[in-house]
Amino acid sequence: MNIRRAAAGLAIVMLTGMALAITPFAYADTYSPADDIVLPKPVTTLPTFNGIGLRPDRRLVSSVPGEVRTTEDVTVAVAGDGQPVTVMLDERLRLSGTGNYLIYERGPAREARPLGDSIPPVLKLGTVIWQGFSPGSRDLAARLRLDPTLEAERLPLRVSLSFQPTGGGKAQPLRPGGETPGAGTVVLHLENTTGQPQNLATGLATTDDIVGPLDTLLTTARRALAQPAQALVLPVAGRGLPTRIPAAGVTQTLGFVIAPLRVSGTITAPGTTASLNGPTTTLIDGGGRVQGVLSSTVDFRLDVPAAARVAVDLTVTPTLDERTLRPPSGSNWVAWAQTNPTEEHRRAATSQLVNAAASAARAASISPYVGADTPGAATTTFHYRLADAAEVATAPRKLEPKPFALALVGVVALALVGGGSALWRRL
Repeated sequence: MNIRRAAAGLAIVMLTGMALAITPFAYADTYSPADDIVLPKPVTTLPTFNGIGLRPDRRLVSSVPGEVRTTEDVTVAVAGDGQPVTVMLDERLRLSGTGNYLIYERGPAREARPLGDSIPPVLKLGTVIWQGFSPGSRDLAARLRLDPTLEAERLPLRVSLSFQPTGGGKAQPLRPGGETPGAGTVVLHLENTTGQPQNLATGLATTDDIVGPLDTLLTTARRALAQPAQALVLPVAGRGLPTRIPAAGVTQTLGFVIAPLRVSGTITAPGTTASLNGPTTTLIDGGGRVQGVLSSTVDFRLDVPAAARVAVDLTVTPTLDERTLRPPSGSNWVAWAQTNPTEEHRRAATSQLVNAAASAARAASISPYVGADTPGAATTTFHYRLADAAEVATAPRKLEPKPFALALVGVVALALVGGGSALWRRL
């Protein structure tokens, strides 16, 4: 059972193709005619929940002498039905400042090995611990092996695979190693699982206060569009965006926020004449290439002429959706402001800024994926591929949920809806 999923299940919302869906199904207080809109911020600390029986190692807080720049690459190998069978994470931490550091990453990791000549981390009850002294800067790097059963409920992208034989018959998973038994159609279903309920403010701000932040978000989204496989540090409140926007008639709305995911890569059956169909696809030898922004779900269909071995190679990065950040007119928001927009248009632009800031904050909350509570920017890139036969054969059995975990999920879910907090990793 998963905290993030339980919380999201409290608000039943149907997503469309938008990168951010805000559903005004509940209202809170209305504030004074002149007030500030507080822009949503990413989660930078993990909840401790003292006093409810958690292990001491789950209540520890990291201590570092300065900011930490985190870069992560998560590789997910999936079985023939799309379930993860291995999840490996390569992380690189660049510490700044002089002094002692003690970093707790609440994995849980099953194995941690240093990369290169890095100081090795310590693995204690699944928690990855970095400890030492930084003489002004320090580079740390490790490869973590995570539990695929647990991570299946936490990864931002869920993958499902099936094979439909030509001429009919029951759909079935691919065989180990991605093999198909004959001619037919391989269906790859992708689902963005980052959505969560959150309180969002809305109101009427001046063009001078909103065009700068909106253009910052739009420029970043266009950079991401030009570099689809590269994870970017997204502007968020307090880092690239203001924390508050002066506005009139501020109200609070309970909405549903997702992090757009840019998906790029290939789906092929090498050495065959297979063809790929679906949104944003481009045909290549043996299949096709995909590149687009995923906000809800999408299906791709690979038609194979005979028995074949399917290969999936997808890169997924949390991003901003340029389509939701375009101004109603002009190439940027400064040009739009020069058209003397009406109050209605300024109100809509204010909501557009809040929604985009919430989306950026949600995307930023996914990094770092393993859950360290250190200050500083982080980027995470996810790679999905089909597992080979040996990986499938050694995959761990599925774990059963425990009664205490189910009760804890309910407590945290209520706290999430009430306070709008974003919880990603386990406690």
